[in-house]
Amino acid sequence: MSVGNAVNQRRRIVVLGEPGGGKTTMLRWMATAYLLRMKNDPAIDMLPDVEGLPSVEWLPVLIRCRDLGDADLCRSFQDFLAQHLRKSELFPDEADIMLSLVMERLATGKALLLIDGLDEISNSSVRVQFCQELERTAVRYPAAAVVATSRIVGYRDMPYRMGSDFAHGVLAELREVDKIVFSKRWVDVTEAQYPSAERLKRASELIDSILESERISRLAGNPMLLTTLALVKRKVGKLPTRRVRLYAEAVSVLLNWNRRAYAVIEEEEAIPQLEYLAWDMCKRGVQRIHQDDLLASLEGCRRDLAKLRAIHRRSPEEFLTALEARSSLLVRTGFDWSRPKGEDADVWEFRHLTFQEYLASRAMLDGRYPTRERGKPLAEQVAALSGLLDAPPAVDSDPSVPEVWQEAIRLLVSDCLDDDVDEVLEGILSTGESEVDVAGTSRSRAVLAARCLADEPNVGEDVARRVLSQLASVVMDIDCTRAGNPRSKLDVAVFELAKSSWGDALRAEMLRRYMAGERVKYGGIAASVGYLMNKKDAAAFAAWQDGLLVKMGEDSDEWSCVEGALGASVLAYHNELREPERFAAVLLSLMGRGERSLFAASWALCWAVRNYEPDVRGVVESHVDVLLGSFSALARLGVHSERSRLAAWLLGCVGGVLDERIAQSCVDLWVRCWK
Repeated sequence: MSVGNAVNQRRRIVVLGEPGGGKTTMLRWMATAYLLRMKNDPAIDMLPDVEGLPSVEWLPVLIRCRDLGDADLCRSFQDFLAQHLRKSELFPDEADIMLSLVMERLATGKALLLIDGLDEISNSSVRVQFCQELERTAVRYPAAAVVATSRIVGYRDMPYRMGSDFAHGVLAELREVDKIVFSKRWVDVTEAQYPSAERLKRASELIDSILESERISRLAGNPMLLTTLALVKRKVGKLPTRRVRLYAEAVSVLLNWNRRAYAVIEEEEAIPQLEYLAWDMCKRGVQRIHQDDLLASLEGCRRDLAKLRAIHRRSPEEFLTALEARSSLLVRTGFDWSRPKGEDADVWEFRHLTFQEYLASRAMLDGRYPTRERGKPLAEQVAALSGLLDAPPAVDSDPSVPEVWQEAIRLLVSDCLDDDVDEVLEGILSTGESEVDVAGTSRSRAVLAARCLADEPNVGEDVARRVLSQLASVVMDIDCTRAGNPRSKLDVAVFELAKSSWGDALRAEMLRRYMAGERVKYGGIAASVGYLMNKKDAAAFAAWQDGLLVKMGEDSDEWSCVEGALGASVLAYHNELREPERFAAVLLSLMGRGERSLFAASWALCWAVRNYEPDVRGVVESHVDVLLGSFSALARLGVHSERSRLAAWLLGCVGGVLDERIAQSCVDLWVRCWK
């Protein structure tokens, strides 16, 4: 719901959000809206979405916790407010008048208290005291409205929860429509010198570049990071299509976010330390790090990278203080109350996991991480990380390389020297000198290498073919055979490859294995890849459908017939056959062309009957003899292969809908098969 509806319903809410999620902006927007309403200022028409706010004559009082000292926060609310007003730009007599006015309005329910950043009260006991006094104030003035904000992590770690009828809500991520609105407004404001048609074009380019990649779009769900992406586009002309370039530019923007207030931090000082820290956090398997551990990591950086003179300009403590004030890359997100007394318990994290992963990848490329072995090839270092698993391998389980290392390694492959790409990919695939997969990492390595390949690095043809072959060799029953929502880690890799320039090579590899009789599953994957490759463009998709019918022509070889029938199966499954009757007739004509064609045609026909039964019933009923003949052919084959058994079942599905004779033949054949 909108924050206006939330306040209207409960009057007292704590709004939680991620760093850069828009908490402070939300409170400033509410304060501005109610001040403009009080003045009947026509400028309120320029403020977006104010119609959702309660239509009450509230006097907004905005208080930022970070601007107040512990002594101020420990007072009674009235004394605290008096001290707060005296520290503002008001003259003393004006502050006294304002205090009386605010207290009167609190009593009559005509004031809106906006408390920003509960988590920014660093002293734990002071924070609890302030929250308790805020609750008592709400009890004393039951008609007053109060909105308080805090970072999620900081509030979660606080050993206290706001009660006294305070509701809790979390700021939503930006939706796709929000990102579109932001992009249009951003271009209107920052590129106002251009005519409206040009601004529309530029806004469309920004929207497309943000939404075209799922990972970038997810990054843009945070308002501050979306602003960062927009700044990057403004800086370089367009958002870079390669993630590594985009992240590099974003890091550069975020490193010196507050240019007006603080001195610049040079990249030569900051980046090596951030790389070292990011790799260290990935190795620990954490996204949050205690301040004492963080400082210890920065000390290790100075020790291990002693030759980098720039990183010695400040002590770790001085560097961290400057970084927090100047940058939005590394942020303090809370306090760990479980730590023993006397230990530094502030908790820090990178503003977004993406930046931790990117900087960890750069750490490997630049050789800036703990335990680095000088002279050890990059491929060997990556090979060791590629052998890590997020869970022990087990029957029907799907362990993978931990996600944080997956993304770091993918970024590394995209960013490393062209001469290193082949060796690094070989290192990812390698399970050791013996090539005996004792640790059970073959599947996770193949999936990771395939996802690296999907990013289209400058890889040699032979190495790329090996990656595809190894991916095919680890296909399991848990893997999905239809284009749609992925069910397994391998599915994700397959679908990403299908949208890359390696899609056709992957489809051919899976089809080759199907034709060789290895497994039916390969046919389903080949069909899904073909579907995804052609789904991107409406004209190409229509041409692909027409081409499938051509492939199943009378003069076509079995490979082409199978390829066409498999494509028809995935189209029928997704209910996207344009000419179901024509497809059904052509599929029936394939029944006598061999076991491989028989299965592929049976699969497609099964889905066609299920989803287009009124359209194809007449076609199938007129070819009942063909179906019965197919059962005879299967009986002669002995139904020993997985493909034949499934074909019998699929034909039975068709017959069960259309003809009892086919259903009975299916039962007879199935019984014979399992005997």
